[in-house]
Amino acid sequence: MKDIDRLALSMRYAVWNCSLDLPVKLVAISEGGIGGWCLGGGDEHLRICREVVPEIPGRETDALGELAKELGIYIIAQMVAKDPELMEDRI
Repeated sequence: MKDIDRLALSMRYAVWNCSLDLPVKLVAISEGGIGGWCLGGGDEHLRICREVVPEIPGRETDALGELAKELGIYIIAQMVAKDPELMEDRI
């Protein structure tokens, strides 16, 4: 979860820095900011889906939830994710 650790470090600094003027209530994470872009086709798609793509809820969303509580903010984000109950082996 290196990407989440890096995001957390950046968000802590940004919230601290911006809070010097006004309180921060919402942090937006850019598209692809969590996990990047890891799409492929055929067998590569299946491998990426099984080994790389996070589930919601999962470790990434749990970590972001804890960070939001710690900083007293809301987080809005987009990420490639999977839901095995909805569609197995697809993202």
